[in-house]
Amino acid sequence: MIINIKKTLICSVLMLMIAGFAQAQSFYLFDKSGTKTSYSIEETRSLSFVNSSLTIKMNSGEVYSIPFADLWKMTFKNFTNVQKNEITNSVTVFPNPATDYVNISLGADATEMLDVKVRTIDGKLIYHQNYKNNFDDTYQLNITDWKKGVYIMHIYDGKKTEVKRIIKK
Repeated sequence: MIINIKKTLICSVLMLMIAGFAQAQSFYLFDKSGTKTSYSIEETRSLSFVNSSLTIKMNSGEVYSIPFADLWKMTFKNFTNVQKNEITNSVTVFPNPATDYVNISLGADATEMLDVKVRTIDGKLIYHQNYKNNFDDTYQLNITDWKKGVYIMHIYDGKKTEVKRIIKK
């Protein structure tokens, strides 16, 4: 059980790293023997985490599947400087951690319409709603039926995205 949780945590961290560092030019995989393999972001079509393996699909059609048990670490190099797209000070999520309800407060900086999605830590979409922002309205999201854990909320205003972490107790 602890091994599965550890693998899930490692997988989740890798997914967040990939999402956060998509502007990297290269990424490197190190196996447990210390061997480093380099991959170009431009030549990589997708990275996925399936059946305890990291699957790398290249634009050329090649597919690599690397068992988690063989991986030691993954790093990204040659970052480009890209402006962070966030909705500045426009969304507040509270209380956090929460047990029954999460309040979403949409501030004056947000646009009229907002697209809100919540995903489990492994990427499964569990909530999707469009909100008309009446500026300074607060919306209540019922999380009673959610399992305890960490969830990722994406709020998109048509131009920018803000990401919030929700913890369900």
